Amino acid sequence: MDCRIIIPKGDNRTLKFTIVNEDTGAVIDLTSGSAVFYVGTTEGGSDVLSYSTTEADEMVITDDEGGEIEVYIVPTSTSSLDPALYHYKLIVTLASGKVYTTNKGIFEVEA
Repeated sequence: MDCRIIIPKGDNRTLKFTIVNEDTGAVIDLTSGSAVFYVGTTEGGSDVLSYSTTEADEMVITDDEGGEIEVYIVPTSTSSLDPALYHYKLIVTLASGKVYTTNKGIFEVEA
């Protein structure tokens, strides 16, 4: 799913995602899964921010069976970034080992 995220430079933000199967609309069970969230200068370019569910203070699967994930953006994450348009992607790895890019889009840092 594509979506635009706008955040003022140096602000806190909690990003909430519900992971669904795009074909069926069913929520994806994230039990024993993991996820990473990347922000890059271009789509597929160098990462300027990265978060992982292996770091509970950065990113958490808040409801395994409900497919819910939260990413915690803190002021220090965006304070060093220039106001600009960046690209983000959320990649989920299921317990089965299957890997999916479930969300991507524009990550805008405002002055």
